[in-house]
Amino acid sequence: MKRTIRLTESELINVISRIINEDIKDDLLSTIKLHHDDVYNKNKSTIDNYHYIKDKIREYEIRENPHFTLSVIKNRDSHPSIVAKVKWNLPYKDKGVRNWISVHIGSLKEFPLGLDTPNMDEIAKKRIKNYLNKHDPFKYDGLDMR
Repeated sequence: MKRTIRLTESELINVISRIINEDIKDDLLSTIKLHHDDVYNKNKSTIDNYHYIKDKIREYEIRENPHFTLSVIKNRDSHPSIVAKVKWNLPYKDKGVRNWISVHIGSLKEFPLGLDTPNMDEIAKKRIKNYLNKHDPFKYDGLDMR
């Protein structure tokens, strides 16, 4: 004797979906990857230019408004110094990506009040920009217009 199972409409749709998904999942993924590669190859220059410009805008914004933490560092052989730990997350000096860089702001001889010096954040921001412009200047190589 045959047994009949009764399913609601939503249960039936779920069962059919699972069967279809298992059967076509691999084919669908390979088709999507092939299409993705094809679109990229046909539009490589435009896509690369887009990413380049996007990265340069991000770099410029980070340079214009650096996020940093100031600390007083005690040195063995010289006066204590104020150092900025700058959040970077960009390639630094044409090397790999660095999460942060340290920038010497000045000694406590120059800033006797230390971190309590009036406008210390503005002074630090200006010195960070000067340091970056000198040691790792902003580069914009233009676009690939092929």
